[in-house]
Amino acid sequence: MIKALFVDFYGTLVHEDGEIIKEITNIIHDTGNGAAPSEIDSFWWKDFQSMFVSSFGENFKLQRDIEREALSHTIEQFGSKEDVNTLCDRLFAQWSRPEIFEDTKEFFDRSPLPIYIVSNIDNIDIRSAIEYHGLKPAGVFTSEDARSYKPREELFELALSKTGLDPDEVIHIGDSISSDVKGASALGIRTLWLNRFGKEVPSGVTSISTLLEVFMNLEITIRKATKDDLPALRDLYLALEEDGVRYQPEHFVIGERTDEFFQSIFDSDTQDILVADIGGEAVGFVHVMILQQKKVSCLKPQSVVYMQDLCVREDLRSKGIGSILVKAAKKYGKEKGVDFIRTQVFPGNVDGMRFYERNGFCEMMKTIECQSLD
Repeated sequence: MIKALFVDFYGTLVHEDGEIIKEITNIIHDTGNGAAPSEIDSFWWKDFQSMFVSSFGENFKLQRDIEREALSHTIEQFGSKEDVNTLCDRLFAQWSRPEIFEDTKEFFDRSPLPIYIVSNIDNIDIRSAIEYHGLKPAGVFTSEDARSYKPREELFELALSKTGLDPDEVIHIGDSISSDVKGASALGIRTLWLNRFGKEVPSGVTSISTLLEVFMNLEITIRKATKDDLPALRDLYLALEEDGVRYQPEHFVIGERTDEFFQSIFDSDTQDILVADIGGEAVGFVHVMILQQKKVSCLKPQSVVYMQDLCVREDLRSKGIGSILVKAAKKYGKEKGVDFIRTQVFPGNVDGMRFYERNGFCEMMKTIECQSLD
């Protein structure tokens, strides 16, 4: 069961340093021996990579130090008189304040699971970048912490160890096939390749084009509620009752959902509470009841699965969980051999009505009442 998300940072949550690399390459071109920018870029990258792959354990170097050394070699190689520290300052400024992808904050807001950042970067830069964008990860693990860079296993092992999670309990998301997909997969971690630019997808790789597609790959289990779910269910019922008081204070109050209330449902042959489970936690529920139509000559002798209550945790709404619960209620009714499904919606709950309409419901009758008996 998936309990958390591991996510790469640069290239996944925020933009890479490609533009500033291009600017620095052109500066070296303009002030050097006239070599083509592509030649300068290639030399710089290969020099950086040669130090990067050998940087682990006792030989570990911070990424800033590797970059400074590689850039110094590049300046010297192409006869530029530029100051390495000045150019590095421009690069490091981008690392500390990178441009954020437009889906990143919504991804954090909508995630039903804790998000841990796992990144090849120095602590000073990623801490600054996270603070700059106001992101709230559950934790951050860097190459500096592990003294090793992805795709090596040490950084992934550190993240697993510190979170207390097993490889089969997380999904790692990243934009690099080599560092993210191959690196995490080597430890048995399920991966999603963030392919923002429509590249060809290698065989055996699961790709997504936006961060929001991650939620389509999460496991949401529908099961019958148990006593272990009571704390979560009470919180959900409280949210439901607060809505009731807001929409119809004439009839609704905040009630108490006792152990006896839940036990009566658990013991019943004609009703159940179905919960949406993510990572072992009930994040939503639907209370379903099998009812018979009134025995009146003008009514067809039909049975109905009635959705007495449906609620999803507030921070997880608009993620499709409610629709999954409705689908589960329909399946429950079908297995019980009922004829149709029914529920009620407050007239002021416009969003709720739209939700049910999207799930195949339509208005069949209006309930009207008069508060005054005079």
